[in-house]
Amino acid sequence: MGWLKLGRTVPSTQDIHDQTAARHHLKDNCAIHIEILGTDKATFEIDYESYRPQPYHLSTSQLPLISGDIVRAVKGSDRLWIVVDNVVFDCTEFASEHPGGRTVIESFTGEDCSWQFWRFHNKSHMRKDGLPLRIGRTEGVVNRFKERPRFHGLRRHGDDEA
Repeated sequence: MGWLKLGRTVPSTQDIHDQTAARHHLKDNCAIHIEILGTDKATFEIDYESYRPQPYHLSTSQLPLISGDIVRAVKGSDRLWIVVDNVVFDCTEFASEHPGGRTVIESFTGEDCSWQFWRFHNKSHMRKDGLPLRIGRTEGVVNRFKERPRFHGLRRHGDDEA
């Protein structure tokens, strides 16, 4: 919420004799009140209970779409949502069981952690522990850390050429 002052100044009351004209002039040329709604957490409330785990048989494209703004807004709440490969996982209950500890998940709340996740987990981990935690898919949530190349011996991991 704020005020936007326009470029013109308000004439003094002696310049305008008619009070009705003065009110009209002030309304049109002085300052207008504006409110900015958007990604600020304080501007909207999220009903986290409406985002429930999805059935296992749903493919990623069939998961409900959750706005990136909503995913990022989770950061200030008691929910622990993370994003891996544009899929949103609610790890709120799972965090206490996580072998790496709760702090690891908390550090990525409301953010993408795809490459970090795949460094320590594989597809069987995802099927066993991740599938029950999927609540939707998202777009526009990016990882704040640039992925560093992985090396295996003297070559980058995944390079087939010697």
